[in-house]
Amino acid sequence: MVVVKRELIDIVTRADRGIEWLDRCYESLQELKMEWTWHIVVRPGFIENVRNRNYERAVVHCAPPHPTVHEALCGINHYLDTVPSNSQWFFNLDDDNLMHPNFYKLEQMMPRHDILFFSQQDTPSSARLIVPGVLSPGSVDMSQFVARRTAMGNLRFWEVYRGDSYYLQELEIRAKGGWGHAPQRIGYFYGVASYYNAQRHPFTDRP
Repeated sequence: MVVVKRELIDIVTRADRGIEWLDRCYESLQELKMEWTWHIVVRPGFIENVRNRNYERAVVHCAPPHPTVHEALCGINHYLDTVPSNSQWFFNLDDDNLMHPNFYKLEQMMPRHDILFFSQQDTPSSARLIVPGVLSPGSVDMSQFVARRTAMGNLRFWEVYRGDSYYLQELEIRAKGGWGHAPQRIGYFYGVASYYNAQRHPFTDRP
């Protein structure tokens, strides 16, 4: 019998909205048909609230507050700086978002790629479609990619508004061999595999 190795993925969440938001994130993760670990990055005053929830398959990290408009990106940088890279995949799940039921479909493409971009449901009736090479601000969201940690390397997020799209643009440039970096295998899944801020929008009629 041939044993197929499952791809491992780290789901990373910067938590600062409240424990009920995390509870809903966790509930959506239970439906994910993949081998996942949930990394929750919290500020010092919130860490005990999270640890008391006893989420399974979760690792809680404590990072100090940052005086920027995007503490979520600071939290992701904290994860990238402190969690060793062993070729696991990375996905950002904001604490106002939920996992999409189609996300698991990416796994069949993962063995052949190092970075995957995909489309996103931004309202119950519309989607933000992924377009190769179009990763400018307003064209792509943080939750429209997964990448192996080895492909991300030492690249970190800018702690500024739209820092996510700037990150994705540079990630793609590097993956194509730009600036002396080793080429990575880029793939595109044109179907929808993520939500945009699902907890803050009326996603009651989810496609």
